[in-house]
Amino acid sequence: MSHAAPAPSPPAAAASGWVHALQTDDLDELAQGQADWSLQYQQLSCGAFQGRVTHVQLPGLRLVLETASQAVHQRGAIGHGHYGFAMPLGPVGDAFFNGQRLGGDAMMIGRSEDLDLVTPPGFGLVGAVVDRALLAPLWQHMYQKPLSDWLDRQVVVPVRPAAAQAV
Repeated sequence: MSHAAPAPSPPAAAASGWVHALQTDDLDELAQGQADWSLQYQQLSCGAFQGRVTHVQLPGLRLVLETASQAVHQRGAIGHGHYGFAMPLGPVGDAFFNGQRLGGDAMMIGRSEDLDLVTPPGFGLVGAVVDRALLAPLWQHMYQKPLSDWLDRQVVVPVRPAAAQAV
């Protein structure tokens, strides 16, 4: 059973933004129901699957909320020329981002073309995917230097517990 509002076409996203929500018991539908992204999901634990994703697309920025009832391996690309920033919601169990163990007070950061995420049952995340054209001038303004090279790698960065709780 799935409930989805159709995602607008990319031209509509650039002009005015959109919201897309999908709740499904089909893992492939969850992967394919994320507009403009190329994802493959593989279920790693036994049992019935339930997944939910909500995207809020604004010019140059996509906000994401995703949950899955079962352990999942996600691979693919979440756009090109973007950077992703995501944090787990709640306990993370055995979660790995591009081979790095993910702690509960951590942020996943990296280029959007090479996602590799393994999550335990009941995992959720909140994230933002930012267009390089939007991020670069903001970074320059904030840090008085160009985007750091480490953003091109897939990294797990510890976050102060109070900051993680606030998110």
